[in-house]
Amino acid sequence: IALDLTGPFPVVLRHVGLTTPQGFDPLLPEQYRILIERVGHFRTNREFDLNPLDVYTLRLLGAPYFITSESVPAYASLFSSRHFHLLQPDDSYYKVFELNDPQPSFAWEGDDTRNTVELKGWLAERRAFDVSSESGGRFRLTEQFYPGWKATVDGMETTIERCHEAFQCVALQPGRHLVEFRFQSRFLAVGSAISLCS
Repeated sequence: IALDLTGPFPVVLRHVGLTTPQGFDPLLPEQYRILIERVGHFRTNREFDLNPLDVYTLRLLGAPYFITSESVPAYASLFSSRHFHLLQPDDSYYKVFELNDPQPSFAWEGDDTRNTVELKGWLAERRAFDVSSESGGRFRLTEQFYPGWKATVDGMETTIERCHEAFQCVALQPGRHLVEFRFQSRFLAVGSAISLCS
């Protein structure tokens, strides 16, 4: 969910199981900051705004909803845009617009409509996909390119490439494959040991 200045604070969304690319991340990677400076505007060193009419960026970030209120210019822009529709009921302070033809935060790169992807699992440290392609290509996970992520294709470890400056892609051969991304922090065991000792 993308938010404007009048929307709920990003951390509040986490408490109800929602996510936002404006997640007030305390560990903001440099490449993600560079990407956001190109497509958005930082209000503080952690809070940023996205252009509600930049449909390409919202799709890239996997944000099918935009929350605003009637008191800001974004409302009128979204209301009149052919790319959005206002969700009902609309009698609360927050107004929720849904992006027409949204994209998930994972996809094949390129425009080959014969490529398919099915989500098989989505946990905090694991993402799994059943993918198929006649010609092969690059499969993107809009997850920050960050140390600790590993990818496998059909159980064999593969290289994660950086794509769109800040996200993860893997190269795939033609055919059907099970693609998994797993995160394992090398500092988790150390942090756990320190916590246990404390």
